Amino acid sequence: VEGASKIKLATVDFGGSTMDVICGAPNVAEGQKVPVALEGARLAGDIVIKKVKIRGVESSAMICSERELGISDDHSGIMVLDSDAQVGKPLSELLEFDDHVLTFELTPNRADSMSAIGIARDLAALASSKVVRPEINLKESSEKAADHVSVAIEDPIGCPRYAARVIRNVKIGPSPWWLKRKLLLAGVRPISNIVDITNLVMLETGHPLHAFDLDRFGSAEVIVRRAKDKEKFVTLDGKEHELSSDVLLITNGKTGVAAGGVMGGLDSEVETGTTNILLEAAYFDPRVIRRGRRELGLVTESSSRFEKGADPLLRACSSGLPLPLYRNINTRDRFTEGQTPF
Repeated sequence: VEGASKIKLATVDFGGSTMDVICGAPNVAEGQKVPVALEGARLAGDIVIKKVKIRGVESSAMICSERELGISDDHSGIMVLDSDAQVGKPLSELLEFDDHVLTFELTPNRADSMSAIGIARDLAALASSKVVRPEINLKESSEKAADHVSVAIEDPIGCPRYAARVIRNVKIGPSPWWLKRKLLLAGVRPISNIVDITNLVMLETGHPLHAFDLDRFGSAEVIVRRAKDKEKFVTLDGKEHELSSDVLLITNGKTGVAAGGVMGGLDSEVETGTTNILLEAAYFDPRVIRRGRRELGLVTESSSRFEKGADPLLRACSSGLPLPLYRNINTRDRFTEGQTPF
């Protein structure tokens, strides 16, 4: 557009007809398949598309970002669809949002039903059937995780079990659409492939996981302990908290890296440049998590499950095996290699 170097005039093909659309996104390019909202469409944030004129050029549609569509908070550019997307097809059908979603209202004592597998177990019991679990094919290296990271639990009451795995050579980026779609339909905001896959596992099994940036973790040891009185800790949301012993801390032996079972810390957050992951899978005492998240003033997907009583041995319990006593478990005996976790 003349006189506005950052604004481009795009000719959009709707499948049989074309329209000129003004677009200021930095990633707009020829040949893309993109979502377009026409005049009168209502977008996220109660935005209504109207005809506008910029520098003498009229436009009555908008090429949309994921934030404008209500899909995520990403507003860095327009959403670019797969190259095989059918031109002119309604976006809700193309993205398979035209679907039925079941909503369950659970009483506080039904933590076992805060997952797909938990609900499947109930349905299987009612139907005298069996739960069919997805098969997992995991490629592991010959190296032991314990040679890279050690785990010590100083508060076995608050954390009876803590396991860790090292995952190397990951590439952080947006999740594939199938994963984003599952999370969005479950009311969870997609963030990145690593964070998203841990959230999907939580929704499937009911057991929260947490991923740390191994290179930013601060040491080669994990120590689980209670916070010291007035100890400072910055959570993922950027807020600094002054803690008491009611809060269970995951530490690197020197400083806190996560409020156990509630929220991770800012300094060890998985970010764009992360290449190595320390993956946490732990069980936390419900009473400790409840007191800790109250002090922090936080309610998270993780704390909601742990404070109601996450199943420490989901596979054993659901297969009818007896529940063993809790025991401290250090790092898993191997780490996994791969470009992405899926």
